[in-house]
Amino acid sequence: MRSLTAKSTCALTTAAALWLLAVASPLSAQEVTAAINGTVTDTSGAAISGAKVTATDLDRDTAFPTLTAADGSYELPRLPIGRYDVRVENPGFQSMVKSNITLVLNQTAQINFQLQVGNVNQTVNVTEAPPLLETESTEVGTVIGSHAIVSLPLETRNYNQLALLTPGAVTTSPASFNTGQATFNSGRPYINGNREQATYYLLDGMENIEFVDNNVAFSPNVDAIQEFNLITNNPSAEFGQFMGGVISVSMKSGTNQFHGDLFEFIRNDKLNANEWSNNFTNLPRPLLRWNEFGGTFGGPVVRNKLFFFVDYQGSRFDTPPSPTTITTFSKLEQSQPGNFSDVPGIALVYPGTTTPIPGNNLNNANKCGSAQQMQLNATAAAPCVFISPLALKLLAAFPSASMAGSNNGTLNNAINVQHVYTNGDQGDAKIDWAPTDKDHVFGRYSQQYVTQPTTNSQALLYNSSGNNIFPLYQGVLDWTHTFGPTFVNEARTGVNYFPAEGNVQGATSTNFASIIPGEPTAFLPGMYFAGAPVGGSQNGPFAFGTVSAPEIFHQTSIQA
Repeated sequence: MRSLTAKSTCALTTAAALWLLAVASPLSAQEVTAAINGTVTDTSGAAISGAKVTATDLDRDTAFPTLTAADGSYELPRLPIGRYDVRVENPGFQSMVKSNITLVLNQTAQINFQLQVGNVNQTVNVTEAPPLLETESTEVGTVIGSHAIVSLPLETRNYNQLALLTPGAVTTSPASFNTGQATFNSGRPYINGNREQATYYLLDGMENIEFVDNNVAFSPNVDAIQEFNLITNNPSAEFGQFMGGVISVSMKSGTNQFHGDLFEFIRNDKLNANEWSNNFTNLPRPLLRWNEFGGTFGGPVVRNKLFFFVDYQGSRFDTPPSPTTITTFSKLEQSQPGNFSDVPGIALVYPGTTTPIPGNNLNNANKCGSAQQMQLNATAAAPCVFISPLALKLLAAFPSASMAGSNNGTLNNAINVQHVYTNGDQGDAKIDWAPTDKDHVFGRYSQQYVTQPTTNSQALLYNSSGNNIFPLYQGVLDWTHTFGPTFVNEARTGVNYFPAEGNVQGATSTNFASIIPGEPTAFLPGMYFAGAPVGGSQNGPFAFGTVSAPEIFHQTSIQA
């Protein structure tokens, strides 16, 4: 048994090493960290070799040490973003500490030290220093921290809206950011004149894009975001899909102290005054029921070593009912099936001939036009049947014309009232682990489930009683190991799984199986008449037949 355990441990170690080498690359990974570099000299400007430089994370008390090279230079790459004290010590010189240095996402800060001769136990503490210089990159962008993110008035807490605070980012539809659906049909910025599809999204270094039109996949709870970084110009080669802009977001981590918050945002018509125009026309306040709630919590599992962070957000958006003009059969066509005399510009003829049917009324038809005419009755010698009994049953299922409409009452002759709800639940769980001074590991799992139950007052319309479902599952694992002062490796892998399902519950309230026995609803064709959809919306998906069938899309992306 001991032998088997030893072999298993060896196999796991070998597998981990192979994975590390497999995902390693000579190019930088898409950054979710920051870095510090600089030089250490004496008062004469001579380089100090072998000095110990240690950056200490003030929130987690984890240390990241290195040594200066022969020319006095040092580098501390792959540091988690946050606040640091940087300490330099070398025998024969006073130690020096530069305190409370804030590192932001994708930043390389240059911090130089000039040590004075003295006892190493003597410490010079520098608490104020000039702004950190960025000397390693020409990237142009904007970084927004967590305090600003939670303080800004984001109407539906859609983090993508933060991009509009950046120079060069605009939108032609501000309202599209406030739909409550931040995953599938959310608004996106136009950056530097590029199309909205040209924006590249990253979350903890993992590609955060779903397959439909390059939309953002997972939209995190803004209380769980540590930093938001939008790069608009001169990104490094690691961002290979850059065209318009790169939106990179880093999630919060646990610290040595327990922290958490709870929130609830309510928008309700009972709290609002009515609009002046509504008061003038004696209309009531429109219905408004928007509610977002949730919280975050994080802290230590093992102080200075292992930390956790979790969050949850729920949303309940009740969109006011929206009336829309639709087209159905005219009053004459419904009261006298087969009578199309009220449709202008149409001439019905006997099949196979040019002989007109009197009055465009199938009830006046008295003969067959050709021997090939399909018979709907059992005997070919019998008179042709121009009105199918099944068609009459379908006609009875259509909504009645309730308006005068246009085109002699054959277009825009009914009203449909659509009511859409958007309900969302999502959460994240993140673990940070620093087993040694040379290793830092983090893993995150995120999940969301957004549903859009929809009802229509007219039964045959698209999604009459259906439900669009947008679940998403995302995970990322990152391991950074420092081999020495000049050799650091970062390995990261992640998975996105996004199965979008449309109209999967009750596509229509009409029981077509009872109308057409043995005929699946999915194969009922769409119907059009005189260029207008029958039973469909004039400005949306036309819905009688196959468009009400379930639509299911799956996307799985694996990144390493």
